[in-house]
Amino acid sequence: MGARGNRDTQIPLDLPHAVSFDGADFFVAESNEAAFTLIDSWPDWSANVAAIWGPPGSGKSHLAQIWRRRSGAIALAGADIVASRLVELSETDALLIEDVAPPLFDETSLFHLLNLTRERRQTVLITSEASPAAWVVGLADLGTRLRAIPAAGIREPDDALLRAVMVKMFADRQVSVDETVVSYILARAERSLGAISDIVERLDKSALAEKTAISRPFATRVLQDLFD
Repeated sequence: MGARGNRDTQIPLDLPHAVSFDGADFFVAESNEAAFTLIDSWPDWSANVAAIWGPPGSGKSHLAQIWRRRSGAIALAGADIVASRLVELSETDALLIEDVAPPLFDETSLFHLLNLTRERRQTVLITSEASPAAWVVGLADLGTRLRAIPAAGIREPDDALLRAVMVKMFADRQVSVDETVVSYILARAERSLGAISDIVERLDKSALAEKTAISRPFATRVLQDLFD
């Protein structure tokens, strides 16, 4: 069993941990292969706008950051799409619009922005929890545009992906854990990357506070209430 150095001689400081968004650190599985393929195929998209969608913690942000690094896109939220910013936003080569969902944007402004980006041949990537084609909007023309956007969904992760991501999350915190710990968590945790992230954070903070390694007995004690 490994740990972040010798925890018995460390002061338990809750320091920020480095999260890697490199393309090489993204684990491709059946659940996310379509979304990864869409991102990886840029700039040879069939349209200037594309979307990836899926539940929170599914890996959308990781893929979006991979694409942002490659494209040099400016990142914004749906609430940032307002009439007063349309000219400014249409002057960049690429846009990343994250976590978009009605009613968190102005429909008319989004419709005009999509038209401007098509006219000026800008590239746009949208991330959301649901496919844009399924959004309920009041502006009929916007609905037509949204249904035409090529979109790839991310399904719930399988065990292989959860295992790989968990090991990466521990590695991002400079922590190595025994396989028995990983298997124990996988057998009991909610099947989502968000839940795995919360568990890794809880274990790491508790281990730092107690200045100990993350062993199977330690994980059992710390996570008992959560799993119960």
